Amino acid sequence: MLPGWYPSSIEPLNGAFIREQVTLLRREKMRMDLVYADLNIAYLVKGQFTSRQYLKVDDRGNLDVLVRGPFWPKNNSWGFARWIERFVDFVDHYLIHNTTPDLIHAHTYLGAIIAHQIKFKYQIPFVTTLHYSGWMDGSIRTLHQNLAIKALNNCNHILPVSRALFDHVKDICTSDHLVIPNFIDQDLFTLPESPIPPAPFTLLSVGDLIERKNWITLIDIFAGFAQEIPESRLVIIGEGPLRNKLEARIDHYGLKDQIHLPGMVHKSRIPSFYHQSHAYVHSSKIESFGITLLEALYCGLPVVAFDNGPTPEIVTKESGMIVPPGDNASFVNALIHLHENLTVYHPARIRRSAIDNFGMSSVIRKLNHVYQQVLGTSI
Repeated sequence: MLPGWYPSSIEPLNGAFIREQVTLLRREKMRMDLVYADLNIAYLVKGQFTSRQYLKVDDRGNLDVLVRGPFWPKNNSWGFARWIERFVDFVDHYLIHNTTPDLIHAHTYLGAIIAHQIKFKYQIPFVTTLHYSGWMDGSIRTLHQNLAIKALNNCNHILPVSRALFDHVKDICTSDHLVIPNFIDQDLFTLPESPIPPAPFTLLSVGDLIERKNWITLIDIFAGFAQEIPESRLVIIGEGPLRNKLEARIDHYGLKDQIHLPGMVHKSRIPSFYHQSHAYVHSSKIESFGITLLEALYCGLPVVAFDNGPTPEIVTKESGMIVPPGDNASFVNALIHLHENLTVYHPARIRRSAIDNFGMSSVIRKLNHVYQQVLGTSI
């Protein structure tokens, strides 16, 4: 596995979902080493002037090979070229001292750029899982995009996490593709013991407190909903640079007693918040997938969400309602309808449908199909 993002001491949440997916795939008996070079100027700011390498082996022989240390930013052509060169050198070192893998699975376009270099040098085929929503809203840097497109067109198979994401790259990527969604631990996110939690009517949302998640709009929507359903509350789990702005908005509406921002919550505790909620709300402007939607559905919660691209691929009529983007009034009306008709939604059916479409067995089957197809045509 060759990710372009991975958690570190500098950015502990960066690519955390990739680490979780590696753990789940290994749990399913997939033999997989992970190699990642965390090269970040922030280490220099912290006074760490040399790179440090970490090697971890699990009981099945899987390796986590990580190097962390100071490096130039990737926001200019010179720094980006040096970053690629250093990352490739690190992978070279891994390949020299370990068994050559049959295949490289890159994550994100940055991982694909590195994997493309390795394929050229060692003739190792690679597939790439595409996550980045920057392909959808045009926020990917031109400097990165040109190299990413070249890498993806030399990839043996691209694996976008949603059809909506693929629609934004299909005209620039000629490689074979198969949509394989993100996946989560279905043994962690389970149905609650009590099907309907006590009052007040509680809405939950989870995500970093950043602009793309559209939290100000969600607070505006809840303010309208609370006027109609006073005995209600909204819980937003996450942390980020917008906290002060969100708290000011909450104060503006006088909703400090009804809107709660508990901050960052350990992954193991998040299911309990789902279990204490009546519905999940998703206000993001754009997403490449929507992992928290899966978490909610696995816990049996109905969802109200803006159509931000892949949402209709995840949320069905049986599991919730999808609202046109930017239509706050329709979102409020959807919440009122859900409040009045909550018993229409059956938690066990919501969970079963989500697992049938996005569960580990489905993902493993698709991944094995792609791996076998690539290895059959590339070796």
